[in-house]
Amino acid sequence: MLNRPTTSPLPHFLLILLLTLTGCGESPQPPAEELGKESWRAEVAVPPPSQPKAPPGELDRALMIGVVGPLTGEGAEFGQQVRDGLMTAAHAFNDAGGIDGQPIGVIIGDNEGDSELTRGIVQGFLQKNVLAIFAAPTGWSTFAATQIVNRSETLFIAVGPRRRISRSGPYIFRLALADEIAIAALTKMAVSQMGLKRFALVTSSLYEHSLTTSALFKQALPVEGGEIVVEGDTYDTYTGQSGPDKVVPTLLKVDPPVDGILFTGGDEEGATLAQALQKAGIKAPLLGNEDLFTDQFLQAGGEAVVGSRLYSTWHPKSDTPHMGRFQTGFSQVSKLGVPERFAALAYDGFMLLAEAIQKARSTKPSQVREVLVNPEGFPGATGQTAFAEDGEAIKEPVLMEVQSLNGQIQFVPLPPES
Repeated sequence: MLNRPTTSPLPHFLLILLLTLTGCGESPQPPAEELGKESWRAEVAVPPPSQPKAPPGELDRALMIGVVGPLTGEGAEFGQQVRDGLMTAAHAFNDAGGIDGQPIGVIIGDNEGDSELTRGIVQGFLQKNVLAIFAAPTGWSTFAATQIVNRSETLFIAVGPRRRISRSGPYIFRLALADEIAIAALTKMAVSQMGLKRFALVTSSLYEHSLTTSALFKQALPVEGGEIVVEGDTYDTYTGQSGPDKVVPTLLKVDPPVDGILFTGGDEEGATLAQALQKAGIKAPLLGNEDLFTDQFLQAGGEAVVGSRLYSTWHPKSDTPHMGRFQTGFSQVSKLGVPERFAALAYDGFMLLAEAIQKARSTKPSQVREVLVNPEGFPGATGQTAFAEDGEAIKEPVLMEVQSLNGQIQFVPLPPES
């Protein structure tokens, strides 16, 4: 059994919510408590267990995590997905016994997409002695408080951001599929398994992530023996307009024709490009990143996107050990309907942290961190996930093909050897 450190008394409203949750057999999503602009939302809160094993001077922490992100306003869909993914994991883990019979508490702050509000919420979390903080994949949620958190030696796990933030300090973690790993896997499949050698690279330069992934494709292709023979951009610098179909005449001039088309833009542009390629008689398959993994890409592209291949963090129909439990639990906790990748990543992040706390037998951040950076990882809803020593996630992508099955156009996960 872990010992319980001395902490300040819990706020009264937290105790009321705790009694409400532990006094019944089910785990409904509890009501929110609003405290002014900070919109504090408490779900579960309990006194913390710990074991005095850390270096001299390091304090015990509460068995409690904070979650910061926009629940209202711009970007609210991202904060809500992270919140509900974490709460799905919290209910599942705590209902199964928690840590030595004690649940992990969760406190949620709505930052409304504001930088100062983010810092205020995080400072409030630190005053409550939280062990870790999870952040939604929005700019201020991820970047506004990294220095504050790292200086306090509090674990900080950013769910889903595309920028590397682990350089901010040893307590900063990024839980996201690294595009470098995913693009390496996609290009290897394209060259080694599909036999494609000559590629066109189509960038959407108005989109920062498109520029980043285009650069990564340029690095990865030569390693596999492929080459980019022509490049195009959907953005017209003269008109200031975006037109994916405008690159088609350039592709038609390439002789011999390209074997594949690497597209690094979003789903709407991707669908428009695919239709333009089909109309022009270009049969080279489209290959892209997980921005194409949307219903919009399938619906807008229709038959033209069949044969496209892409990578993603996860697929809701993938056969992973925790997929069934995650899907069922999410439907019970959330009102959002279908979970997105950020909810699944948040679920896996909570489980990774909870497992590290159990193994560390401590709530001291340095000891939990030592266990958290473990290559064995956790086989969650998004597949096997672990953290490297630098705070980056170790994950393999799900590679998919768009297929038409029984008259329905859908994403089909491909086995590793496909």
